Amino acid sequence: MENIAVILAGGKGSRMKRHYNKVLEKICGKPLITYVIENLKTINIDNIFVVVGFDAENVKNTVGSEVHCVYQKEQLGTGDAFRLACNEFKTFAGNVLLLNGDGPILDSEILLDLCNLNNSDLKVLTSIYYNENKFGRIKRNKSGKIEKIIETKDCTEKELKINEINLGVYCFKNAILQQYVANLSRNNAQNEYYVTDLVELFLKNKYSVDTLNIPENSYFLGVNTLEEVAALEEKMKLFINNKITQQGTRIVDLNNTYIDSTVQVGKDCVIFPNVHLSGQTYIGDNSIIEPNCYLKNTVVGENVIVGANSVLIDTLVNQNILPMTCIHKLYKEK
Repeated sequence: MENIAVILAGGKGSRMKRHYNKVLEKICGKPLITYVIENLKTINIDNIFVVVGFDAENVKNTVGSEVHCVYQKEQLGTGDAFRLACNEFKTFAGNVLLLNGDGPILDSEILLDLCNLNNSDLKVLTSIYYNENKFGRIKRNKSGKIEKIIETKDCTEKELKINEINLGVYCFKNAILQQYVANLSRNNAQNEYYVTDLVELFLKNKYSVDTLNIPENSYFLGVNTLEEVAALEEKMKLFINNKITQQGTRIVDLNNTYIDSTVQVGKDCVIFPNVHLSGQTYIGDNSIIEPNCYLKNTVVGENVIVGANSVLIDTLVNQNILPMTCIHKLYKEK
């Protein structure tokens, strides 16, 4: 069955105290929302709707013309944002995947599993997470079936002790979704429309709701503060470094090597500690980047040694570089 996706990206993110939308915060060289869109494309979802609001023009410019932008004039909650997007595909016969623009999930298998509804009408992505207060809790009945999602601000002290959290990612059968998305109410602590209330609406009307519970190390939580941005970038950094090592490059110190997601590294390379590779940088096969180097938008050929403490920006390098070399030279590819 065909799938489409909705990404919620209209919130202000006031706790970030930034002048731009938090989905534009760059993590390892890319805005958060770019990761989300790229993940969707890896599972062949090209029909993507992005709900914009705060800083709408910058978000539109970032996501580009390949996605459909829906404008949310007032910040009335996730349910309101989702309802506006749903108006754009009322007659669509497939499934609708809903995600947040600040929470990139990197495992495409998870998204594929979520989209495979089988006998479900709605599937919710959850995880077991301890000492977490900001995410909604999954309340289950005595038989273990999901009963509802309770937003943190609406939780009792007992409910806050529930360790299964809602990750804010869902897949709906659109034909059923369209019947109930307009029925959401604002009867809650925040006086907002909650997407999470759709779980109760589906269950109340005898539709099947299931969960996909995934391990903590297979996803990234969304961000609301700059401290959380730093934690997310640290996790993303390790993900990128591990992926590069799996492709045949030795990174001497995984924790102290900084490689943007936009960088490409060949095979049989060695990258020493405190190296920063950013922008559109490419490292050719069998090359060595010695400690404390900074390379940005630089192409390094094969079998090249870049000496320690070098800075190379906008440069094409096909021969060994002495330590403590600084080159800032624009080049054009032939």
